[in-house]
Amino acid sequence: MDPANVLSSWHGDDCCNWRGVGCDARTGHVVLLDLGPSMYHGDSLPFLSGDIDPSLANLTHLSHLDLSFNSVNLERFLPSIGSLTQLVYLNLSDTHSSPFKLPPQLGNLSSLRYLDLSSTEDLEIDNLQWLSGLSSLQLLDLSDISLDKVADWLPCINMVPTLAVLRLASCYLPTITTSISHINLTSLAILDLSGNDLNSSLPDWLFNMTSLEFLDLHTNSFHGRIPASLGAMTSLETLYMDDNELQGEIPAALGNICNLRTLDLSVNNITGGINELLEGWSRCGTVGLEELNLKYNNLGGGLPPRIAQLTGLRKFSLAHNRMSGTIPKEIGQLSRLESLDLSFNAFNGVVFEAHFVHLGRLKALSLTSNSLVLNLSSLWIPPFQLKILGLGSCQLGPDIPPWLRTQKNLSEMGLSRTGIVGRVPSWFLNLASNISLLDLSNNIITGRLPKFFKFSNAYMVSLSSNQFEGQLPSFSAKMKYLDLSYNLFSGTIPSSFMETMPQLTSLLLSGNLLHGDIPSVCNFTTLGVLDLSNNIFTGGLPTCQGERSLAQLATLNLANNNLSGKIPDSIGHLQSLETLHLDHNNLSGEIPLALRRCKFLILIDLGENRLSGHIPAWIGDDLSSLMFLRLHSNLFSGHIPLQLMHLSSLQILDIAHNDLSGPIPQSVGNLSAMITKQEPTINVLESTLSVVYTVAGDYDIFSHKESLLLDVKGRDLQYEKILTLVASIDFSDNKFSGEIPAGLTDLVQLQSLNLSDNQFTGKIPEKIGNLKSLESLDLSENRLSGTIPSGMSALSSLSYLNLSSNNLSGRIPLGNQLQTLDDPTIYLGNNDLCGFPLEKKCPGEETSQAPISTGGNDNGDDNIIEILWFYAGASLGLVVGIWMVFGILIFKKNWRFAYFRHVDQVYDKFYVAVALMFIRLKMKMS
Repeated sequence: MDPANVLSSWHGDDCCNWRGVGCDARTGHVVLLDLGPSMYHGDSLPFLSGDIDPSLANLTHLSHLDLSFNSVNLERFLPSIGSLTQLVYLNLSDTHSSPFKLPPQLGNLSSLRYLDLSSTEDLEIDNLQWLSGLSSLQLLDLSDISLDKVADWLPCINMVPTLAVLRLASCYLPTITTSISHINLTSLAILDLSGNDLNSSLPDWLFNMTSLEFLDLHTNSFHGRIPASLGAMTSLETLYMDDNELQGEIPAALGNICNLRTLDLSVNNITGGINELLEGWSRCGTVGLEELNLKYNNLGGGLPPRIAQLTGLRKFSLAHNRMSGTIPKEIGQLSRLESLDLSFNAFNGVVFEAHFVHLGRLKALSLTSNSLVLNLSSLWIPPFQLKILGLGSCQLGPDIPPWLRTQKNLSEMGLSRTGIVGRVPSWFLNLASNISLLDLSNNIITGRLPKFFKFSNAYMVSLSSNQFEGQLPSFSAKMKYLDLSYNLFSGTIPSSFMETMPQLTSLLLSGNLLHGDIPSVCNFTTLGVLDLSNNIFTGGLPTCQGERSLAQLATLNLANNNLSGKIPDSIGHLQSLETLHLDHNNLSGEIPLALRRCKFLILIDLGENRLSGHIPAWIGDDLSSLMFLRLHSNLFSGHIPLQLMHLSSLQILDIAHNDLSGPIPQSVGNLSAMITKQEPTINVLESTLSVVYTVAGDYDIFSHKESLLLDVKGRDLQYEKILTLVASIDFSDNKFSGEIPAGLTDLVQLQSLNLSDNQFTGKIPEKIGNLKSLESLDLSENRLSGTIPSGMSALSSLSYLNLSSNNLSGRIPLGNQLQTLDDPTIYLGNNDLCGFPLEKKCPGEETSQAPISTGGNDNGDDNIIEILWFYAGASLGLVVGIWMVFGILIFKKNWRFAYFRHVDQVYDKFYVAVALMFIRLKMKMS
């Protein structure tokens, strides 16, 4: 089939005139058949479909055959390909075919120089022995073809000494278990083994191929050190070793490779500094390096001034390391630099015009998340025109720098946490109207956004944690991510506000003064995150009918409003939902059965409402991914359903302050996520919106993190960043009875356990000492009796304990962490307890008395002198300590800036919180 009609010229007897056919001028034999993409001039793929007839093999003089990017069946043709003995070029890449096995007859093509089988769908290769017959082969590309069954792939390829180009990217290559004593590939110039997950140390044989000019080893799980023998590969021009697990320092011998143009060691665990590497290159004379990517490692130390010797450098990234010290002014000498990314390090000091003096070609600059002060004149005109600018956490304010108005080509700009105060000038609004990504979060910007101002090209905007006020303005139809949270926006959300942004994937309006009903959001099929929490919305939850309504919604947060009524059954349509926050409202009724359809739920927080009925058993049966369940402060009654104990991922279970009764199930010990230590997860509770890190943007800004309020250690704590590491049970303030189940002591990763204010009887479980991770334990206000188990002293992590108001008796155990918990109120209301820290002594203990002095006045004088010396030393230490702090702040400008910036941020958050509280209170009273 020929849907693009590309074979329209194939008619008549003279095939040499057909498109894609080439003939020998002397003999007239067909020597070329090119049906690849080069002859289609941008037509859609695939071009041809159907079977390739075996008669094609009758063209025995064929030297060039290209069938790439077609949907053709090769199974009948390939077994006869061995007769094309004059074939020099064979390209079958990206062909879509029915499953077939590569025939060994391919090995008969002794004249073949170019063989490309890459990305050929359903091609099976379980043997590469046929390569030995390709004695002229110079290029072999098997990328994206599975070679997982070819254990001897390296010895087979080693039999083709003529190879100059070898591409085996993403071939699922088996790990090499045997070493190669001699490498025959002495002509190899290009080697691509990327994306194979070889999971080994770097093989020695690689570094014997000194003819290599291009080497790509990225994404292979290589571990261990980079060997110094790499420095012997002096012909290398391009080296990719990124996205592995390499450790240790960059070998100084790498500085021997003077021809290197591109070096990418990013996304590893490399330590040390870069001074020795630069020192090695300094001996090369002219250094031709153009791209140096070292981001996402553990590199430390300073950035040496000799970076200026890399005069050809175009792209340079040290992002996400531990580099420190000042940025040398010499970096301003890199006149060919186009991209500079030093973000997420510990650089400090001042940045002047001299740092940019010759950077006329600079297009992308990121200094985000350092402790830098930009001391640039208000009259300064930069030599560059940036497209991407990231200065988050640098000190720019209080005013937006005037030099920004010269940057007419900006498409991404991040100025979060830069100390900007006051209103935004009109010229900046004009500049921002053309920007695609804008981050002004965590400043103290005030005033209203003009109604006509729409960020006409923006698709990602964060203005969060400022003091913008007034009604919500309109935004661009291109908008995908919009964060206006924690400002002073007021009024209702007009329907037009939502309707103008049909591509919206994340809408964050938390922490404002918005009121009225929540508008309909049912038609937003792309919306993934909706956060309207901490406002003054009233009325019921929006009801959306139809399976496609909010079909992509993963996070719904309507907490801390004045919403009322029942949770509608239509919530079951949100089948992509992962996190649900409806806490701190006035919702009533039962948890709807329809919620069981939301099978991807990880977090449910329905706390602080007036929900009633039994806790549904189907939560344990149908929501198997649930990690966090919070039903705190409602009107639930009945028993704990046994099915809840089937939730193997459950880490936090908070059903405190309800009207629940009965015993705690013994199977509580089956909650396996509280038994096995949980590893930190990067994205399990982040917004499902896929946000690619950009030079301008701070990933922490352009992602939505979940949080949960927990009663731990006697006070309410908000958990966010470490939420996935917390294991907690809170059954307090109910009517639970019976004994505390022994199964609880199997939850060895439990960090907080609160069973207070219930009707538990019997003894504290003897094996309570198994809970080595326990930091907070509250068993107060029960009817527990007997002695405190001696194993309690084994709770080495315990920092909060409350056993008050029970019927406990006997000696309080001594030792380890219990000795630090010396507040007697821990044990208040247990009249038969004795021992430290209570004044009541246990039977057999002698009453301690103050020692009687017999040494006359001399000892008294000595004591007075000692006391005087003690207070003198303490006073001197206090004075020295204070002056050390203030001395550092006086003489270290960057430390002073960081300290007072922190103080300002704390003040700003406190100020905004208090202002919001009073305004909300005033609106509620009116």
